[in-house]
Amino acid sequence: MAESPEQSTNGGRAEKNAMSWAVLLGKWTEFVQSAIALPAEGDTGRWRESVVSVVGLQAVTFALGDSGGLTNEELALGLDRAGVLITGYARGLREVWGATAMPDQLLEMMGDARRALEAAGWFGLEWVVTTERFVMPGVRAEMVHMVAHGFAGDALCAPEGAVLFRGSPAVVVRPAVVVDALDMIEGIARVEGVRVIRQVYREVDEAGRAVRDVVASIPGAVAGGMPILQAMIEGGKLVDRAGYGARGEVEGVLEVVEWEGE
Repeated sequence: MAESPEQSTNGGRAEKNAMSWAVLLGKWTEFVQSAIALPAEGDTGRWRESVVSVVGLQAVTFALGDSGGLTNEELALGLDRAGVLITGYARGLREVWGATAMPDQLLEMMGDARRALEAAGWFGLEWVVTTERFVMPGVRAEMVHMVAHGFAGDALCAPEGAVLFRGSPAVVVRPAVVVDALDMIEGIARVEGVRVIRQVYREVDEAGRAVRDVVASIPGAVAGGMPILQAMIEGGKLVDRAGYGARGEVEGVLEVVEWEGE
């Protein structure tokens, strides 16, 4: 049986991740072996005692960078666990170095880990239109389900009945959580690793006819454009904004472009 595009993508991603972990494991093994050979006194001794924390910080940092696509429960648990680990490893390094100035490399590692933790909470997912024309179905039930299962982030969706075109985001969720029901909708596909929430603005001519859709990061502003995506979840709470967001029939196929500013 031939692989579906999603199976192929997931399989390739898993293989790439396995290779990355293998490379890192090799580097960490070399580092540990070289550290064991260091004298046990002075700064070299402190480096030797820092091995566990150094490897731990790097492992957590790498894992956080690969956190896109987790379920609600997995992401929340993972972020909490990562925060505990980072705090523990940083405390271990401070105890080892004490009053001695900690090397810049170690300070950078701690900073990288904390920034990775913050960034993981801001990663998002988009479901982007993959067909020439796409009519948005109702997804409020999916939003209710997300909130009921602990989702505490934000979600923007095109309103039911809105017509979208290839390349436009139809749903944006942050932080990144997999929503199986959205994956099953024909005409849109999940995109991982989104760092900014994007909005779709519909531009019209003087006669009020739609001429193109412009995709811009929020808080982007496109002069004359009507925002299509509506907030359905804000801070983990459902939002009721009936009538917000451009909807209705559009003639032909509109061009979708990325906003480049004034």
